[in-house]
Amino acid sequence: MARVTQALYQASLADVDETVRVQLEKAGLARRIKPKMKIAITAGSRGIAGLPAVLKSITSFVKARGAKPFIVPAMGSHGGATAEGQVKVLNSIGVTEKSVGAPIRSSMKTVTIGQISPTVPVHMDAFAVKADGIIVVNRVKEHTDFSAQVESGLMKMMAVGLGKHEGACALHSPGIGRMSETVVKASRLIFSKTKILCGVAVLEDAYQNVAHIEAFAPRRIEEGDRRLLRRAKRHAARLPFAEIDVLVVERIGKEISGTGMDPNVTGRYAFEARRGKQTHCRTVVVLGLTRETKGNALGLGMADITTARVVEGMDVDSTYANVLTSGSFAFARVPVVLRNDQEAITAALVSGLDKSPEEVRLVRIRDTLHLDSLFVSEGLLAEAKANPSLTVEENLRSMKFDAAGNLV
Repeated sequence: MARVTQALYQASLADVDETVRVQLEKAGLARRIKPKMKIAITAGSRGIAGLPAVLKSITSFVKARGAKPFIVPAMGSHGGATAEGQVKVLNSIGVTEKSVGAPIRSSMKTVTIGQISPTVPVHMDAFAVKADGIIVVNRVKEHTDFSAQVESGLMKMMAVGLGKHEGACALHSPGIGRMSETVVKASRLIFSKTKILCGVAVLEDAYQNVAHIEAFAPRRIEEGDRRLLRRAKRHAARLPFAEIDVLVVERIGKEISGTGMDPNVTGRYAFEARRGKQTHCRTVVVLGLTRETKGNALGLGMADITTARVVEGMDVDSTYANVLTSGSFAFARVPVVLRNDQEAITAALVSGLDKSPEEVRLVRIRDTLHLDSLFVSEGLLAEAKANPSLTVEENLRSMKFDAAGNLV
């Protein structure tokens, strides 16, 4: 294997605090805040770049105008669908009462604010409903299950995140193929029934830096969500090869992707409608789980082979909580399990692959979030050298395993 670096989109904001302040002023938030108002600010479960800093800047802006901000976990059924679990998720990504300068109020209780169809109610976090105003904060990014003009962003945070477990279940019930339509309808209802004060959108570069922050007045949130999604898709990191025989993913986890490993990178989608639009990987091997995922092995079902330590470290309750909400059961399936990394990788190379070792197109990545550095086999070396966005950093060398058969 040879280590290869990939040139990806890079843009890092120099001053997050000042950018947030300027954007909130432009969005007219100061005019909507009155002294002593209790203002809910959303915080999701994703490991968004600079999220604690962004939230602290918002709480400081709100407090400077005499209002009282608080953080509401807005993550649907994540965190095991419990109030305590959702606070733990926030803490694990650096969002604490101390780091953001405001209390965290967590509950799974919701209020039904209306319906978008006879069978689909729209729920909202009870603390948020009782607040004098709500500031919605989220990263805008392409979704892992569906492709549309509105995917993961401010509107989904309002509709699904703030809906908690009950709301997430209700909005997933029409099916993933209608998810964008459902999110838009639910968000528009939320605008009409609640006190949304502002939306704050974050875009990341491929190196998990804050690349762009933009705040929107309520009437501009939908347009902003759509525009920033187009921008996010243009800069999304991808694997640099169209055809891969074996993709080795060292780790998966909820902070890496909402589905453990991003299908927009691997080409492994849970739904047939999304298949075949990205890199085609014949065999996918998952070697481990991140510490931060705390046993949530969502996404494992998109692999063909895994290791015993992944299955032993899997928390069934948290993994199943997600799929029982979304109906994406394939993400939680367990693939072929082998004792260690060496056995798993060897199995992928010898099972039905009619190629010599020199011809095999094997790629090894840390995870689907970090694609600036990867390892490629001899069968991809010429293609890598011909790609101007790739640099071969070292010569071919054999993979090394420890006494337990795991990669070193």
